[in-house]
Amino acid sequence: MGYRAGEEKDLEGIMAVIHDAQRTMGEAGLDQWQDGYPSEEIIRDDIRNGESRVWEEDGTILGTAMLSFRGEPNYDRIYDGEWKLGNVSYATIHRIAVLSTIRRHGIAGKLLGAMEEEIRGNGFSVIRMDTHRDNVPMQTWLGSHGFVHCGTIFLGRTDETRMAFEKALSLEK
Repeated sequence: MGYRAGEEKDLEGIMAVIHDAQRTMGEAGLDQWQDGYPSEEIIRDDIRNGESRVWEEDGTILGTAMLSFRGEPNYDRIYDGEWKLGNVSYATIHRIAVLSTIRRHGIAGKLLGAMEEEIRGNGFSVIRMDTHRDNVPMQTWLGSHGFVHCGTIFLGRTDETRMAFEKALSLEK
């Protein structure tokens, strides 16, 4: 089936991906997502808000993400750098994860590519994301997919810092 919006019926499959990511990050010694975030209620909110996205194959959710066109209040102020593309409208991707059993099989790239197509279709040409400063695999992945490190943001929910990234998209496919 591939890429689509997440639905209430997908909650169990999405949470399986999230719990798998929490476990693998913890096993790698990474503090990110070790406090119960993102919770089932947060994922339910993503679904209710029309911001949940999944990659599904053969009836199994293999990857998940949150895609928003509303802007991100935590991105209003950036420290130790600047948004390279300036004060522009942008799409935000959060909570991207794939099952560890299929990591390095291109599912995250397919999920990102599908979101980029949706972002372009909505008239946006900039994507912003953030990640934990110790999450080197994610930083590497972002760099390999054209994202540029711009500085540091603070998470409003915890006052923790995150590395902020952005990517310019061509409006042509």
